Amino acid sequence: MPWDWLLGHWNIENSEGKKTKVHWWKPDPKSDYLLGKWEHEDGTWETQLVGWRQDTQTLSSHSYGSNGTYGEINFTEFTGRKKMKDIFRRHEGDGKIVTGTF
Repeated sequence: MPWDWLLGHWNIENSEGKKTKVHWWKPDPKSDYLLGKWEHEDGTWETQLVGWRQDTQTLSSHSYGSNGTYGEINFTEFTGRKKMKDIFRRHEGDGKIVTGTF
C-alpha cells in the first residue's frame, strides 16, 4: 500500500511554524485504511481516516477535529514510493476555508 512508510510517530512543522505530533496506525492488518491522531501545539486535535480505493487508485483522506475543523484530500498523483500530491480543502475552527497543494 502507498502508506506503509507513514506508520508510527511523527513530529511535523508546517510552513507557518505550527508544530504537530501525529501517530499513524493500522487498526486491522487485513484492511486498506489507516487512522491518524493529530495533536497540535495549540491544544487542538484531529482524527484522520485514510483509505485506499483500489478501483480508482486513489488515497482518500478525511479528518475531523476540535473546534469544528475538518478536511479532505484525495491523492491521485504518486511518484516514487514516498511521494504523493494533490489538492486539499480544509475548514478551520474559525470558519476560514483553506485550500492548497499537499
